[in-house]
Amino acid sequence: MLGLRTHYLTVAVVVALVISAPLALAQVWDSGDMWGPADAREAALPTWFGSSGMIVVPTAETVDPQSIQGHYHSVNVDLPGNEWMDVWGANVGITDGLEVGATHLDNPGETIFQAKYRLDVAELLGEPELPDVAFGCHDIGDNLNRVLFVTITKDLMIREDRTALLRASVGYGDSKMPGAPLDGIFGGIDFSPFDYLRVQLEHDGENMNASATYWWQQWLATEIGLLDGDFAWGINAATSF
Repeated sequence: MLGLRTHYLTVAVVVALVISAPLALAQVWDSGDMWGPADAREAALPTWFGSSGMIVVPTAETVDPQSIQGHYHSVNVDLPGNEWMDVWGANVGITDGLEVGATHLDNPGETIFQAKYRLDVAELLGEPELPDVAFGCHDIGDNLNRVLFVTITKDLMIREDRTALLRASVGYGDSKMPGAPLDGIFGGIDFSPFDYLRVQLEHDGENMNASATYWWQQWLATEIGLLDGDFAWGINAATSF
């Protein structure tokens, strides 16, 4: 079963690249002050279940101050009847490095809250090569499974415009439910092979997950992926206040 799901992960990423490549190359974007591909490579996105990050894995990125990142995801969970699980929520940037948010899962019908704070270690210590570090809590009220975590994020490949082409994150979580995702060591990478496209591959401590995100506008992105072999799709939207 694991080998089959790994095969599905690989196929899904390849298909996403094939579909998204011509879209990225054909998309016409105005120059000047228009939002550009560099912004897409730097934008923080919500995870499918909480704080900003990848799919399940939180990164050391946070939502910009005075902005909101909303999301909706639907996961084809591996249950009798081929059911879909709907998840929606939002993260709000309070100050530089601090975000809070809420996420609702229709199965089991619970709303959970999360918070994360990012330390810009490179700026604090005057060492630009150091990674960012963030501390956070998923499911603060412990309605389902509270997780305390620390995560670091490092740019591995940099373009001439000083934005990340390849970025890696690794972290450690302490879960109230042993053996659940984010319990122990987790990590992943995200890669921007084309403008406005981000591909992610992660291990959340229990499962392998993959996704591809494409930005249609500054405030709107769509996503497809696999969560432990289960197909999922989603929409991300952003605004400022």
